[in-house]
Amino acid sequence: MKKFYLFLIFSLIITPAIFTQSFRILSFEEDLSDLSAVTAARVDVNDQKCAIIKVYTNLDGLFFETRLGIEGDVFKKTGEYWIYISPREKMLKIIKSGYIPLEYSIDFNIEESKVYKMTLTGGSLSGQAEVSGNVTEFVVINTQPEGAQVFINDKLKGVSPLSIPLSVGNYNCRLEKALHKVEEFDFVVEAGNTLRIEKNLTELDIFGKITVVSNIEAQIYIDNEYVGDRYYEGKLIEGLHVVKIQAENFKTYTKELLIIANKEYVVDKMLDPKLGVISVQSEPLGASIFIDGEFVGTTPKFVRDVFVGSRELSIEKVGYATHRENITVEYDKTKEFVFKLRPASRFIISTEPEGAELYINNVLIGQTPFEFDLDYTKHNKIKIVKHGYHTIYDEFPAHSELKSKSYNLEKLALVNNTRLASSDNDKSTTNRRSRSNREDRTIIGWSLSGLNSRPGGVQSSIYGNFGDASQYAIFCDVGYQFNNYDNSYIDGIVNFPRFSFGGGYNIWLGDFAVIEGFIAYGREYASGLNWEIYDIWDFAPDMVYTKCYKAGVRAAVRISPHAELFGAYNLNFTDGPAFDVYGDQAEVNGVRYNYQTLFPDRNGENWEIGIRFVVH
Repeated sequence: MKKFYLFLIFSLIITPAIFTQSFRILSFEEDLSDLSAVTAARVDVNDQKCAIIKVYTNLDGLFFETRLGIEGDVFKKTGEYWIYISPREKMLKIIKSGYIPLEYSIDFNIEESKVYKMTLTGGSLSGQAEVSGNVTEFVVINTQPEGAQVFINDKLKGVSPLSIPLSVGNYNCRLEKALHKVEEFDFVVEAGNTLRIEKNLTELDIFGKITVVSNIEAQIYIDNEYVGDRYYEGKLIEGLHVVKIQAENFKTYTKELLIIANKEYVVDKMLDPKLGVISVQSEPLGASIFIDGEFVGTTPKFVRDVFVGSRELSIEKVGYATHRENITVEYDKTKEFVFKLRPASRFIISTEPEGAELYINNVLIGQTPFEFDLDYTKHNKIKIVKHGYHTIYDEFPAHSELKSKSYNLEKLALVNNTRLASSDNDKSTTNRRSRSNREDRTIIGWSLSGLNSRPGGVQSSIYGNFGDASQYAIFCDVGYQFNNYDNSYIDGIVNFPRFSFGGGYNIWLGDFAVIEGFIAYGREYASGLNWEIYDIWDFAPDMVYTKCYKAGVRAAVRISPHAELFGAYNLNFTDGPAFDVYGDQAEVNGVRYNYQTLFPDRNGENWEIGIRFVVH
């Protein structure tokens, strides 16, 4: 009897262990082709876009937990679970009755709006392979092209590419995709192996080839779907199709084509321009009509076949002022224009000596002697200019009867010429000196310097000057410093790399010295952080950064043709949030920190001294 009780107790102890199941993760990876996290997005409590873990499995009744919490309900489909998680999640716990709970550690960074695929199955802890009909394995079916419907034993299971768990046994599969031949085959699922099936689908022999060509940059549409500009080549299923070619200011071309399989079709069309009509009348009659400089007849006239759009219309008649106007021609419409020309006559202006510039109403029209049409209906102003001579100003009143006029130009006095030449020489000398100084000023350079205080350390810059006198400057700084901190937040050595971009204004003292005022904007990073307050669940950042600003004055003196010594006084500002590598404000133990709180001495002034090598 005692032996019986011992056997009973032993059986009660080992039976749960024999029949307890364990989870088996076959794969876990990012699915680059899945956009579900974008099209069916959720956000977490920090308003960050969630990632999705899609669990493909043959197991039912699963429950899931994460350290940062699951956002919303788990979405369940046949053989599939969707779990919305926060970015930077590091653990997924899987629970099922009769199974040992699995805490799966995620060994890479989970990113927002990304989809990750996990393939999960289960098995006995005893290590004995199951041979009953309950043993399942995954079958992965890929097709080229993708998107084929997958039928297994005449039941639709999904669309390729497809991963599905099936019990061990024999199956029939049928692949169907529009415009492709049906592919049917048998396969066997064996215990212990994931079956991968690759199939290339064959297109139905129902396509014809079409080529569409246009003489201009026109848009091409087939069955009202845009397919390209000016040239298109492709395949169409046999049947009736509509080809359309259209372009602005051209007539749209439309053609119906009956496509037959294995035949080629070419549509090569020169589009006809859209044309309009204008009616042109003038007073007096008989004026010449020019459109975009081309003679098209005399008034009155209906001018047909004019390209639509903006055109220049000119009306000319001897004895009258030319009328020019920009007009808009509209398709399949007639626009009417009536002009009353102003009287004008030929007028000749000559000078002694010849070759003077002639201005009418402040518009240069040519050099003397010059013959032109003068509008007598208005008051006209004349100006005649020639180097070395006095400028002449004259006026012709409205309705003047003059037909020509000649002017004798008067030379400038010799003393004036001498003074003018002397002045020109002085200016030329000054300009040469100024130009020489400007040519010797720095155009581009590179510097290396040291700075005291915090922020300080070492710094390197690349900069360039521009402007007529090299008075403007742009530059890029990079620097580095390390300091030891021992405060309520950070304990240990902290590295401070930084960079900034800026601009400045230069005041040159000849070509050998310069005083520069500048401002800059950039970032300062703090890396290698050893936090005093830290909890394993916080995932405290080991690097933070903030925005930084800098303003100051720099003086430089040239010590050789291509080297300068300089010193600078800088004001530095780094007051703002401390951001982690994800662009979020740094948070530890539920507290968000500013950069100035962690590193209170990163603001303030410092002195800089260094050398820079220049090209001028």
